[in-house]
Amino acid sequence: MVFPEPVTVLPPDEGDPWLFHDHRVAYQNPWISVTESRVTRPDGAPGIYGVVHYANRAVAVVPVDDEGCTWLVGQYRPTVGRYSWEVPEGGVRLDEDLVEGARRELLEETGLSASTYELVSRSFLSNSVTDEEAFVYVATGLTAGVAVPEGTERLRVLRIAVDDVLELIDRGDITDGFTLIAMAATDRWRRARYPFRPMRIYTKKGDDGTTGLYYGGRVRKDAPAPCAYGDVDEAQSVIGLARADAGRGSELDIMLIGLERDLWVLMADLATEAENRSKLIAGTSLVSQEMVDALEVLIDEVTTRFAPITEFVVPGQNRVAALLDVSRTVVRRAERSSLAAAADGSLVIAYLNRLSDLLWTLARWQDGESLRARG
Repeated sequence: MVFPEPVTVLPPDEGDPWLFHDHRVAYQNPWISVTESRVTRPDGAPGIYGVVHYANRAVAVVPVDDEGCTWLVGQYRPTVGRYSWEVPEGGVRLDEDLVEGARRELLEETGLSASTYELVSRSFLSNSVTDEEAFVYVATGLTAGVAVPEGTERLRVLRIAVDDVLELIDRGDITDGFTLIAMAATDRWRRARYPFRPMRIYTKKGDDGTTGLYYGGRVRKDAPAPCAYGDVDEAQSVIGLARADAGRGSELDIMLIGLERDLWVLMADLATEAENRSKLIAGTSLVSQEMVDALEVLIDEVTTRFAPITEFVVPGQNRVAALLDVSRTVVRRAERSSLAAAADGSLVIAYLNRLSDLLWTLARWQDGESLRARG
């Protein structure tokens, strides 16, 4: 998106364009009150304005254990007529300490106690109709206990990986607004605290024959995208096999490391659905023209290292050259698979086409003296 002028996050203070004349309490119970005011609107016309005031502040607690799991609380919400999975949340009196309120809510709903509470978010939940202020805490140093829910609550408690909660949110299975705010804040907290989190080796999500895509979404494992980036994955592995025999720190080793890293970019490019491609970063998760151009420069340079080839050659002059030829054929297969998966305008096909040329060139360089097909 191109903005016509610099975007300012905080606009200048223009004052309150609403003129309030009088107020009356239209409804009240122990938890909320609704005030109705006669107003003059910003356009000068008369009107009314209703505001919901809460007796409590809202607090959500996201407990996170050493295995990267959290706890969700499930209950039926009659206001929306559906069952809802949410982070532990509740109300804290205006005269009550927020951390003490967070501690109470976590214990009541999950039975957990925590040694540390970190404030990670402060917001207004719906500032067009209510002044309710909301606070999110991440709780760590957990100890299990016995939940003591209120009489109005019939709860189920679920321990679940934080990554799985984020995926449920992406899929639209979790819709509670406060939970969405809380988990977004928790994910930011987690990334800042653990920028290089260890990957989980198994998740069991693919046991149904589906696989997750970059930036969300799931498809069958035999869909075009997984088939294409699976072939790229195989190409990367075979190039690694060639590199294993190339000699650590050699010129060829360094070249092949660069190619293997490039193929991660291709896999991200192929694994992203059309609606998420705007999130990709050129050279990091999106194949760029510069990546393709770099291969051409390398081809031209390596070609000068051996006599011109005027006919087909027989692979196998040595192990490294043979493995580079095998890598080339796998890349060609990846190129064919990618025709059905690459997005319009993607440079994946161009990169793979150029990569197979480069691998052929590297194999002939490593041959030393190529064996001609017609003896």
